[in-house]
Amino acid sequence: MTQKIYSLYLGGALFDHKALTGNLLLAQAIGRQSSGQIKVLLPQTIECADSDRNACSIRNQDLAMLIKSDLFLACMDGTELDSGTVVEFCFAKALDIPSVLFRSDFRTSGDQLSGGDPWNLMCSNYPRTGSVIVNSMHLWSANSRPATGIQLENYYNTMAQDIILSLHCQIQKPSWIPPDALLNHYRNTIQSAGGKLINDFPDPILQELLNQKRQKGLYS
Repeated sequence: MTQKIYSLYLGGALFDHKALTGNLLLAQAIGRQSSGQIKVLLPQTIECADSDRNACSIRNQDLAMLIKSDLFLACMDGTELDSGTVVEFCFAKALDIPSVLFRSDFRTSGDQLSGGDPWNLMCSNYPRTGSVIVNSMHLWSANSRPATGIQLENYYNTMAQDIILSLHCQIQKPSWIPPDALLNHYRNTIQSAGGKLINDFPDPILQELLNQKRQKGLYS
């Protein structure tokens, strides 16, 4: 049987070298630990600071990549969550894309009671969404004395394994979108973003995209 290959959109901050490098290392680890079953898509590979591009075109490019993706991973680090990542997460949930919220920041943040997720309560309790929370400092201490390339790889491999396990759990859950409403639902959600994003997804292209997602068992 041919192995199913899933594309994963990795949403997270990408404004400094630490975020850019961390995104890349995590993406590589997910590819390794999934034996190539999960192909990570990084928005930072298509974005640039070209002054000829306006904000809406950059946003639409990222949303188009997300729409085409099978899975979504949101990096939920920081005392304040990255606002762009939160918007991407909301869009992914509107399309019922299987998702995982990942936090490696050991600080507690947000407004949930003890035992709740360490971020704003408005980002919790969505369908087909898992949470992976890692104390990155403890993990670093266990894997990086002294820090070497191999130990750094193990550091990211450990986080990737937990993410992959949670992703597969979400894939197994049925979608709440009725099968006969899927095309219209996708079309209407894309239309809601405005900015002519819908022009990139005429019905034949959108239908083919949904057929591919159905073949992977993501929708009925």
